Amino acid sequence: MAKILSVISVCGKTGGTTIKLKKLVEESIHDHYVYFALYDKDIIKDYPENKKWFASDKVKVFEGFYGRNFIQYSMDIIKIAKENQIDVIHFYFNFENTFAPLVKLFYPKATLIRSIVGYDEPLSKARSFVLNQVLKPVDHVIFISNYIKKLYINDYKSLEKKPSTIIYNAGIQVTDNISNPVDRTDLVSVSGLCQRKNLGVLVKAMEQVVDKFPDQKLYIVGDGPSRKEIETLIEELDLKNNVILVGYSTKITEYLNKCKIYVHPADTEGFGIAVTEAMYMKSPAIVSNAGALPELVSQDKTGLIVDPYDPNEWAQQIIFLLEHEDIRLAMANESHERATSVFPLEAFINNHDDLYSKSNQ
Repeated sequence: MAKILSVISVCGKTGGTTIKLKKLVEESIHDHYVYFALYDKDIIKDYPENKKWFASDKVKVFEGFYGRNFIQYSMDIIKIAKENQIDVIHFYFNFENTFAPLVKLFYPKATLIRSIVGYDEPLSKARSFVLNQVLKPVDHVIFISNYIKKLYINDYKSLEKKPSTIIYNAGIQVTDNISNPVDRTDLVSVSGLCQRKNLGVLVKAMEQVVDKFPDQKLYIVGDGPSRKEIETLIEELDLKNNVILVGYSTKITEYLNKCKIYVHPADTEGFGIAVTEAMYMKSPAIVSNAGALPELVSQDKTGLIVDPYDPNEWAQQIIFLLEHEDIRLAMANESHERATSVFPLEAFINNHDDLYSKSNQ
């Protein structure tokens, strides 16, 4: 059994990475310690409440609030590692990865692991240089998809020959109380309202869908900086009764249990956890032929893969599934089977545990 210290710069009940980390430390076979390196004022403000939510008998929690003083955070981590004889130190985001050189220098016995859980916009040359350097002491990298692996290795040459593992994300906002797909009525997309989610193409496609199915509704669950732009487009196309912007919601499973077809037009998705959650809930998915999404959906078996920027193709494929109930229902069942076999939480935890065990040999 290994002793694992996870280092992460976020903490919140709505953050997917923190939620998965909580599940991991609670169900892992190893001993876990977590260090929250918090510099964001809003995250720090909510931390006392979120720490209570995160805490359990299975994990010992530490925290530091040193702004962007990476030296002070590094000293904390080295002290915790020495006092607890930590075997593996696991970093999650770029900020905490900057601690790696000092940690490796003063506590060389630990295996350093970095999870790369998404792809940021291209960094400046200076920041890219720094990230490339701080990745060098890392012993092993976890990527959440082959797409993300390809992007990072292309941008950061220090990763080219470094050992790595693909560990897919697991759906967390799901329930085994799944409704009958026959009875469902809605189109659903769970998505932040921002440019890279590409929701405009979906709204434009709905204009054609509504021509054929006047009562059809699309629920977009999420919020973000593009909300006003999307609201304007909905008004221009006279779709106010058909496209509903729900905003943030904690009732994701309720929407998925009414979801006849799940639609996800993002064009740079690093994984697409919302897609796998919809699949688990027996919704066939129509997704963009972009980012990691083609890794999730089996074309013509669990869903359809389309041009991310062609509203006509989106409309045609939505209409196709609305008109062909037998195909939609077959895809619904296949989607659930794929989600439970390829993207289950158990696999996410077991794959991490296996890596931790090998790192400790």
